[in-house]
Amino acid sequence: GSHRPDPDLGGVRYPAVLKPASRRSSSGVRAVADSRQLLSCLDEYLPTETLLVEDYVTGQEFSVETLVQRGRVVFESLTQKRTNEGINQRFVELSHTVPAPGVPGEKALLAASRAILSQLNFEDGIAHTELRLTADNKVVLMEIAARTPGDGLLPLYHLSTGRPMEPDIIRITLGEAVDYPAPVRVSRQVYLETPP
Repeated sequence: GSHRPDPDLGGVRYPAVLKPASRRSSSGVRAVADSRQLLSCLDEYLPTETLLVEDYVTGQEFSVETLVQRGRVVFESLTQKRTNEGINQRFVELSHTVPAPGVPGEKALLAASRAILSQLNFEDGIAHTELRLTADNKVVLMEIAARTPGDGLLPLYHLSTGRPMEPDIIRITLGEAVDYPAPVRVSRQVYLETPP
């Protein structure tokens, strides 16, 4: 939908996404339609929690898992996600597919992830980059973290490549050569839907 500024809360555009900064697994993340709804749901959060108000971006959600050594990408792969977005106002991931087969925007998503890592001067480690691909093929960054991916993504990469990723993450930390293999099969994790 179209975004409109809300003068009551410093130019927040609605719809928006309210997100607690310190939680995990999409806990507490919700869409809000206007300032009234945003203010009415604040009691659901602890007074000590930092809350982010972000633009609501529609489009397919993906993540890119990247191993970087001495500033060079040694492994990258696209994960396709399915969420309960559109079913309710929450954002819970319901499935992950590794690697994401035949995604029309794959090159753009991988290029965006590489560009972000380059701008951050990311030197060594694993990066988990969450992106959205809009209907007009625009790539939008949702978040990036220097950490392993959550949920069951590491076991999915083990299943897809035939080799666990954790030893290679440790090798990067130790400065040893890394040659993590490309996926040879598709693996998918599916969560059963439950009431919020």
